[in-house]
Amino acid sequence: MQVRSLAALAVMLAGCATGTTATTGTSTTSEPIVEVGDVTLTRSGGIAGLVTIVSVRNDGAVTVVDDSQVPRQSILPEAELATLHSIVGSPDFAALLETYVPPEGVCCDFFFYEVTAVVGDSLIATTTADTVETPVVLQQVIDLLSGLVP
Repeated sequence: MQVRSLAALAVMLAGCATGTTATTGTSTTSEPIVEVGDVTLTRSGGIAGLVTIVSVRNDGAVTVVDDSQVPRQSILPEAELATLHSIVGSPDFAALLETYVPPEGVCCDFFFYEVTAVVGDSLIATTTADTVETPVVLQQVIDLLSGLVP
C-alpha cells in the first residue's frame, strides 16, 4: 500500500516538473519551461542600406520581408523551432542587455541586428552589429534566423 502511494506521488511530481535540460553550444543548462511567442530579427545596413525582417511565430510560421516588400512564407522545421525556443526561453537570453553596440557606434558598412522576442509575459529586445562582441545565445538566434533568408 505504501509503495503504491509513493509510486503515485512520484508520477504526480514528475508531471509537475518545472524544468527541462537543454544543451546549447558546449554547456548544458537547466532552464524553466517558458512560453516563447513570436521572435523577430531585423537586419539593416551594409553598403546598400538593406533591411530584412525575419519573423517566426510560436507555431513555426516564418515570414521574410526584404527591400522587395514581397513577403515570403515558410514553416520552420520542428527541430529548428525547438532549438529556437530553447535558446530564446533560456535564462541567458532573458539576461541580454538592450544593446551591445558601443555608444560611438560602428563603422558605416556593417549590418545591425535587432532581435525581439515575446517570452512569457515579457518582450525582450536587444541590438548588436557586425564586429561587436555578441553573446553566444544572441549570435545563435541571429545565425538561425539569418539562415531563413533566401
